[in-house]
Amino acid sequence: MSERWGVGEAHAQAVLGVLRGTSLPGADPYLREWASVGAALRDADMSEDWLQLFFGHLETWYASARHPERGRREALEQYWRRRLDGTGAVPWLDLLEYVHRRELTPEQRNTEPVRNAYVFAAEDYVLAFNDPTSVERDARQQVPNLCTLVADERSITPAEAAAELARQHLLRVRRRQAEVKTARRTHPDLTWWLDRACVHHLGMARAHVPDRSRYGELQTVSGSSFHIRVITS
Repeated sequence: MSERWGVGEAHAQAVLGVLRGTSLPGADPYLREWASVGAALRDADMSEDWLQLFFGHLETWYASARHPERGRREALEQYWRRRLDGTGAVPWLDLLEYVHRRELTPEQRNTEPVRNAYVFAAEDYVLAFNDPTSVERDARQQVPNLCTLVADERSITPAEAAAELARQHLLRVRRRQAEVKTARRTHPDLTWWLDRACVHHLGMARAHVPDRSRYGELQTVSGSSFHIRVITS
């Protein structure tokens, strides 16, 4: 078992201590919550391969969240790659195996349908939930946003950029639907995971739509206003 799984050292040790039965987290409430993660993973008997995968994805997500973005200038393609590498949607998809107590084999995890599901989860999050609904907030905080970067690169308004991202998202949703339909036929052993991944994608959408405090339906920036509506049915 690795001594470090990609999260902060204290967090990793809190999880490891409970998994091994060697230590408890003490009074720190934050570390106690991490220890409860260790207890749940121990009770589920998740494999070391899965644990390293999950905590590796958490590391990437946390590193992205800690990224010093304020005032940062990035090209569109550079920002897009970094955002896809650091969305919280990816470790949530890992948790399908934990919730259902059924792990994918390394061979299954490396199949095109599973890899594509992870790509879609990240793209879905950025295109539909995070960036179009956070343009105004990100402008105030002087952090990059996909809508404003697209607007700047193509000399269009942020509203027009948001509409373009919505079209791209719809194309990805339709492509994903076709991929799953084909994969259910070509990879019957993955049907259980593919079906639950689809439910996961829908659940992520429904979970984010009501969050008005973070994901605003009305966005106004640079004199351009637009409404965002995510349809989940």
